[in-house]
Amino acid sequence: VIYIKKHVKKISNRRILFLILSLCIIIFIYSNSLQIGENSQSMSDNVVNSFDNLKIFQSKIYLFIENVFIKINPSVTEMQDFVVRKLAHMAEFATLSFCILQVFTLNLIKPRLKAILISINISFFITFIDETIQLFVPNRSGQLQDVLIDFAGILIGGILFIVICFLIKLFNRRKING
Repeated sequence: VIYIKKHVKKISNRRILFLILSLCIIIFIYSNSLQIGENSQSMSDNVVNSFDNLKIFQSKIYLFIENVFIKINPSVTEMQDFVVRKLAHMAEFATLSFCILQVFTLNLIKPRLKAILISINISFFITFIDETIQLFVPNRSGQLQDVLIDFAGILIGGILFIVICFLIKLFNRRKING
């Protein structure tokens, strides 16, 4: 009990905030996975239509992505839906990974490899559960491709976290030296 009290006192407000954010993101991810296929498709169509209105699909970045994946999904509408869904997967898991790293990292100036590995493993486990949930939802399927895309998002969130830690360290050095 004394051991637990000692460590509970060390939990910073930053870590509590990111723990709550992580839990909210997990709930968001799982609630999307529990949507039946038709509802999920409708949500994607709404996002695609919004992007279409903003002329996002005419950008050079989108056109590059479309050219890379055109052999997988030849229809333009299907291609737009594909890109939106996959980018959403990446963004969700990049954000989740970033938040979980914040929870497990005590010192932002010197993040520990152990915290990074724990965070990546937890994020990957959440990905696995996410795709498994979809196996039991009507008109949905868990896909290995989505697991890989989610993992890419996890790595992007981790890299972003490490870059921010590096920038904080650099800023603190300049502050001390200058």
